[in-house]
Amino acid sequence: MIGLWIAVSPATYETAAPTTRNNALVGGAVFLLAGYNYYRIVTDHSNSTCATSLVALPAV
Repeated sequence: MIGLWIAVSPATYETAAPTTRNNALVGGAVFLLAGYNYYRIVTDHSNSTCATSLVALPAV
């Protein structure tokens, strides 16, 4: 849900165009990768370490 918020937050707050594109790309990527890991957990597979690491990168 955080990735989705990052992607749509420029619609709520006025930001510059480069910031809007960046938020949309990073938020979408975080949302999709987190969804992929959630799917793997629900279907009794192990977490994807690569996807988890990529989700953690924007927080750094």
